[in-house]
Amino acid sequence: MVSLIQHPRLFQEYSPVAGCRMDTGTDITSNTVSGPARKKRRCQRVAPPSYVKTLIKRENDAQCTVSHAGRGLIIEMYQKIPKEMLLNAICRTLWETKEKFYAPTFEVQYDEFGRQQYVETQSDPREDSTLNLIAFQQLNLMDLYHKVSREVFSCYNIALTPGTPAQITLASERYNVYKEMSIDNVAEYRVVNYGMLDNDDSDEFDTAVMTIELVGRHGQHPSLANPSMTHSALLETVTDEEFF
Repeated sequence: MVSLIQHPRLFQEYSPVAGCRMDTGTDITSNTVSGPARKKRRCQRVAPPSYVKTLIKRENDAQCTVSHAGRGLIIEMYQKIPKEMLLNAICRTLWETKEKFYAPTFEVQYDEFGRQQYVETQSDPREDSTLNLIAFQQLNLMDLYHKVSREVFSCYNIALTPGTPAQITLASERYNVYKEMSIDNVAEYRVVNYGMLDNDDSDEFDTAVMTIELVGRHGQHPSLANPSMTHSALLETVTDEEFF
């Protein structure tokens, strides 16, 4: 009698917690597949911070909403949004955040009649046409978005605590991949949630929500210190061949 041996990955029970998988074992001593003979936790259950929210939703029409939250700015986008709209929305978020937190400095000068006046010594960053692109590149979100949009990953979460390195979690519902990495120099940034479900290779994806919160110190707009993100180890392509 030939034993029926099934690959354990064909029998999986998925935990609702991202990255946690419980495999259902296979009895290889007979030609029948047993029930849940054994369960082995493949990853540690990690409780996300309270401010990290899962914002995967379904909407009938494309939506893009921007709202203020305390000293931060939140942008949410939903179903069937072109990729260009998502990129532009991120830029607009950064721009509006600077508009809200921009605090010019002044110095006292005198006009030709000896009258005292205040002259702005710091140029308004909103007048810089390259502001959005610079901020975008320094946050490395453009490169991140393009990479994520090409992969099978469906959920991208960054949990930040000001003053400490950020912890990134990337999970795939399809392949149940769980990866982590840290980012330094992000004391003033909070990227709360990034989620995307792309079922085809078109220029639109089915469900997407991004929540970006940029928090400045003492009410000032955030600095543009480069968080020095490294994606190569995080955004690995996962194929069927690697699993079967």
